[in-house]
Amino acid sequence: MKVIESPTQAMAELVKIDHALEESTTIEQLKPLHDQVVELLARIKAAGWGCELAYLAAKLKLVAERKMGRILRIVLSRGGDHKSADQETRSWLERWGISKDKSYHWQWEADVSPADFADFLCRACDCGRGATSNGLYQWARMQAEAEKLAVDGDSLGRATRGLQDLTRRGQQFPCIFIGAPCVPRSRRRASGCRIDPRVARLPIMTVAAPKVDVYLKVVPESPQDGAQFLREWGLSVKARLARPGAPLEAESALRPVYEVWLWGVRDAPGGPTAELPRSIQEGQVFFVDPAREMWQVAEELSTAPYLDVFGSEPFSGHWAVLP
Repeated sequence: MKVIESPTQAMAELVKIDHALEESTTIEQLKPLHDQVVELLARIKAAGWGCELAYLAAKLKLVAERKMGRILRIVLSRGGDHKSADQETRSWLERWGISKDKSYHWQWEADVSPADFADFLCRACDCGRGATSNGLYQWARMQAEAEKLAVDGDSLGRATRGLQDLTRRGQQFPCIFIGAPCVPRSRRRASGCRIDPRVARLPIMTVAAPKVDVYLKVVPESPQDGAQFLREWGLSVKARLARPGAPLEAESALRPVYEVWLWGVRDAPGGPTAELPRSIQEGQVFFVDPAREMWQVAEELSTAPYLDVFGSEPFSGHWAVLP
């Protein structure tokens, strides 16, 4: 590729690559174009030529990967002797500098529908994180998991369908409240988890604002389950909120019982989420006044609008529940 010395030249080159991608139908045609746009994207970022050019280059890179992913899926699913076919495929991929991981990820990217791809690009742009290959791969996996979960007739299935509906509407919330269902005692030994593990597969982050606070209700004896879910959603635990309340299970009437929530955060570029009260430090326990409900604490610490994932009626006018 010729040396690009200005944003104007970079835009002209991106337009040429865009037209070439539309006409290309083979790996032999698409892979060189992909490599060109990767090189150009690095040049744009290094030169600081602005978000618009970087976004367009990132988009074209994903377009090329999606087209190659569709081709790879056809090529790699052909019949014949398994050992010889696998060796031939590996040799063919190496010839074009495509690793097994890239091939796998690009096929997942290709599975994303045009409408969902457009939605991903809009969200990636709005969030300021860029339209990356790994981001689209994770989006594709999350959508696939959500589709599986949506077939369930229980509260998790209904929650998934509600979140998908909000995603299609383009709604985002800076505060999400999740009173996660617990695993019945009969299933705990098999699952090894006190919160229903399917909660981690909910497409929570598709309705999360760039700067978001998530309040996840956990079983007091095993908050680590909830902490793992927050990490899987790309969040960090800011604090544990404990409020005296009624026992979830009548295991003991003698020891104090607390309703425990984890406060997870994802900060947008430009600043922290919410300031912790001076009485606590990062990661420590904040004991809530029993006269206050947890949703009132969330209102104090986070900004509206608020979404209650498993709620049936809004707490107040600033709250929404799933359709």
